[in-house]
Amino acid sequence: MKLSILALASCTPSLLLAFAALAAAENPTVPLDLSAAGLKATIQAPAGALGSDEFGISVAVRKPPHFAISLEAVDDGPKHIASSRKFAVDNDQQKLKAFHVESPDTLLFEASFLGNKLFHFVTTVKVGGKTYACEDKKDADNNYTRADVDAMLAACRSLKAK
Repeated sequence: MKLSILALASCTPSLLLAFAALAAAENPTVPLDLSAAGLKATIQAPAGALGSDEFGISVAVRKPPHFAISLEAVDDGPKHIASSRKFAVDNDQQKLKAFHVESPDTLLFEASFLGNKLFHFVTTVKVGGKTYACEDKKDADNNYTRADVDAMLAACRSLKAK
């Protein structure tokens, strides 16, 4: 993997686009209608992903083992991001290593747990007149790579009203 990253770092922009197209072809996304899960929206998710209602509180979209997100309506996007940032900083179990993306509407960060490197993200997106927090599901068995969270973040940003 490190060799691949080093090779990509020395590529021209057109070659990088070719690599991105190849990666997209290997991991195709398709529109997923979330209406049955209680959200009148679509999202670009991996082929075979399923949306489900989570106790009337949120909508989950899953395609194990590398894709699991949660969507939940929030009143204030920036306040939600600030709260999520504080949680990441104060988390005693998953020790924060670095923020890789930190903006008013998105956090993507690296943490460690029992010596394992983990990546997490949270973003807010507006759909219709509502704001939704979209983040990776932090279940015990979800150890996401940077590529995993990048794909999930791209899916969240694709959320569109029906």
